[in-house]
Amino acid sequence: MKKIALVFPGQGSQYPGMGKKLCDNHKDARDILEEASEVLGMDMKRLCFEGSREELANTQNTQVAVFAISMAMYCVYKKETGLDTYCMAGHSLGEYAALTAAGKIRFQDALKIVWARGQFMQEAADKKGGLMKGIIGLDAWHTEAICKKYQGEGRDVWVANYNSPLQNVIAGQETAVEDICREMEEAGAKIAELEVKAPFHCALMQEAAEKMTAYLKDVRFEETPVPVISNVKALPYADNKELHLYLPRQIVAPVRWRETMGYMEGLDIDTVIEIGPKAVLKKLAQYNIPAIAAYSYDLEPDAEIIKIEARNYYGARSGDVNWNRFIEMCIKSAICSKNRNYNEQEYEEGMVRPYKRIKNRYYDMKDRGEQADSEQAKAAYLMLIAALKTKKTSQEEQETIMDELFSGLYSDYQSMITG
Repeated sequence: MKKIALVFPGQGSQYPGMGKKLCDNHKDARDILEEASEVLGMDMKRLCFEGSREELANTQNTQVAVFAISMAMYCVYKKETGLDTYCMAGHSLGEYAALTAAGKIRFQDALKIVWARGQFMQEAADKKGGLMKGIIGLDAWHTEAICKKYQGEGRDVWVANYNSPLQNVIAGQETAVEDICREMEEAGAKIAELEVKAPFHCALMQEAAEKMTAYLKDVRFEETPVPVISNVKALPYADNKELHLYLPRQIVAPVRWRETMGYMEGLDIDTVIEIGPKAVLKKLAQYNIPAIAAYSYDLEPDAEIIKIEARNYYGARSGDVNWNRFIEMCIKSAICSKNRNYNEQEYEEGMVRPYKRIKNRYYDMKDRGEQADSEQAKAAYLMLIAALKTKKTSQEEQETIMDELFSGLYSDYQSMITG
């Protein structure tokens, strides 16, 4: 695991009961869902754990549910492994989880954005109709060629996802999609029904894209060191201006996942870890890059392998104490802990500024190949204490975080750091 890419799934990966075991076993995951419930004014646990397949298939429900579970799993993954991430990407909706995990968007803001996105896309689907189908066994060229035969006269169908060499998804008006599927079956393709009942990533979503452009106009994105690969251009976002440009466009543009995997291969990524429900992207990674090691943190055997690899990685590092790992735990605990303070000025002064200062200093040092010392670790600890106080974290939650922070080797140095 020298170069790890994290990938986050999109709509279609939802399933009844998703995230329940994760939340049963991890307080951090429960806190994420509770915070999502507070921000959105809905019972996220009930939706994810008890919601029916039909309820979860509703686009507005699906998008916030998959996003929230992905972020809950990400917080658990970071605390359990602490592994460095070389780059991130998300499939469609999953791109918002990737951006949030990378620190581009605050979790509370991302929840509202994803809720709005789901609403806009559901409204467009209700108005325009249409659907999507998976096409397995035909390459992109043949899939595109058949679609082009049907263009015009209100029977347009587009390639919506380029997933792997022999797996694509089409979207368009229902009757046209059904007709095309019959022709593609005659050409040797297998047609796959999807857990998505709307024509996403095509021109039928234009109205949703326009609403998204207006919604994102005043959204502030943060500068972060971890690259996030755009679905639209299959390359990392160059700057925050591109986020305002490409996130709305993503709704009508095809997901270029095969090219995204190709870009990762060019970076010599050796491990892809899917963070979120199911293992769809794990399979796509294996289809696109057969030699790569691919895992899903939603699969218990995979999660155990990753944790073993993480222990081996940190255990092999030189030096008596790995303070880099400690600082990363402080950074992740500060950002993943539940927020109950909605006073923007207090949050900016007590959480955002100290957090950015420690994080930027740490990653600058890390980019230079340096190892942190105990003084830098103490500064990160003080930042975490200030963040928890600002976020009005309960005493019980703080004690849980401290128990995890000072576990193992770090327990011998607790008095030195906290004194």
